Amino acid sequence: MEKKQKFEGSVSGTLPRNIIPNNDEVEKIDGLFITFALIFNDIKTIHLLSMVIEENFEALDSEEKPTYHKGEFAGVGVYLIRMLFGTINEFLILLEKKQTVIKEDKFQNLLKNLSSDTLLAWNGLYNLGVSKNKTQKDSDPVLSLIDDIRNEISFHYYGGPKYLSEGFKDFFYKNPPKPQNKRAFYSIGETMKDTRFFYADAAAEAYLAIKAEKYGYDRESFKAVIFKDLVSKLNLALSGLIRVYIKSKK
Repeated sequence: MEKKQKFEGSVSGTLPRNIIPNNDEVEKIDGLFITFALIFNDIKTIHLLSMVIEENFEALDSEEKPTYHKGEFAGVGVYLIRMLFGTINEFLILLEKKQTVIKEDKFQNLLKNLSSDTLLAWNGLYNLGVSKNKTQKDSDPVLSLIDDIRNEISFHYYGGPKYLSEGFKDFFYKNPPKPQNKRAFYSIGETMKDTRFFYADAAAEAYLAIKAEKYGYDRESFKAVIFKDLVSKLNLALSGLIRVYIKSKK
């Protein structure tokens, strides 16, 4: 039997009171930073799952013949992208709603201890967040794309009937004919493991592509651009900022 892998890494710690003291009222900055920590963990988990899939499952080949593996592989990838968009959008909403805390001296003093690269990443994300209720949102393709996908097919399913139907028609009727869209594929087995409705994943992926194209991105490469650009900025900004925060509390 193949030995299961373990997650590798070092572990440090601090007294719980250095994160949130056991007082009746929690400092607003402490509440904000524990939320930052969870957001970082959520985004890391999405990225980790993406790497696990890529490292342990055979990548899609150029052959167009539909298979269960191809449908499952692509479907999981689409889900992770949707969750990434939704999580990033929630983070930007948090920044917009917590501007008062961020503008306080305690927070601003932490920013002074960031490296130039980390501060640049933070400022970029913060500017995205605070522009959510301004006209700048309409002219920022990254923000608009994240906001649309989150609201329409990521965290909120109530938009599904309209938007997934649009993606379905795009994939099956507007795209050039190919083996993948000759039929609406699915697999119904005896267990959840053996069951997946591939046509729903195809509709979601097509809708993502429609939105990306609307905001000037290439239909095929926008997912890689978002992963590379925004995830790297989030990693740099959040991990750097939380590190400075923990150091300041000791």
